[in-house]
Amino acid sequence: MKDWLTEYKEQAEEIRKLYPKLPIPDNWTHGLYNAICEEQILTEFITQTVDVDKTIQQICNRFKDDFEKYEIQNDVIYLTFLKSQFDNIKQVNEFMDAFGWFPAMISREKYSLDTLNEKIKSANIIIIKYECKYDTKVIPTTDYLYHLVPDILYKRVMMNGLTPKNKSKLSNHPERVYLLNPTSDDDYEDIAITLFNAYPSSTQEHIVNFCLLQIDIKKMKLFNFYNDPNFHMGNGGLWVYENIPPAYITLIKKIEVNPKRPI
Repeated sequence: MKDWLTEYKEQAEEIRKLYPKLPIPDNWTHGLYNAICEEQILTEFITQTVDVDKTIQQICNRFKDDFEKYEIQNDVIYLTFLKSQFDNIKQVNEFMDAFGWFPAMISREKYSLDTLNEKIKSANIIIIKYECKYDTKVIPTTDYLYHLVPDILYKRVMMNGLTPKNKSKLSNHPERVYLLNPTSDDDYEDIAITLFNAYPSSTQEHIVNFCLLQIDIKKMKLFNFYNDPNFHMGNGGLWVYENIPPAYITLIKKIEVNPKRPI
């Protein structure tokens, strides 16, 4: 039977195989690995999105006076609130979350939910768009998927891996790691530029390149992959909730997105 110290050292060695850049002292390895794992959104593994028709039926039964009207377009739900109903938005959002729907934007103008309180102060009407929190689970048909990350985050990724909190997001989705299906070099460049433009100018001035990372999904046998129905660039994409260790990641190339910034 192994003593606890031998087992502790063996666990640290296994961690360093997945995260080669973590420091050698075993206690540091365990400590940093625990910190990485704590960044994951573990509650996201639990449920699934309730069918759109059932959701509408329930929300109309429970909250019929708390919003003005609903609309369904391509399995997306829009709820309209008048000023007199703004106080009800929080409880409606909590109900929608329990049914597996999240508020992706407000007022059809790509405002994030971070601006909701500001909009409430000045608006007379608010339309909230709710999207599926749990997309369709899929089995990838390729050995490799891809991810684009700005150069300012590359060193962190190669130490900690890709976690749900290390991300560039094009909309207000829950924390996930987004992956690209294989596509052309031109598509990767277009996607890199789109991601770059999504950053505030104060961050853009520190970025020169986006790093194209190849993810070896042959090693990710226990991962759950979900289709990303909202991403239409290149050949589309998938996402996962789990952290992707550096041992699964290879740098393919760098794509220049900010040639005006001196290196």
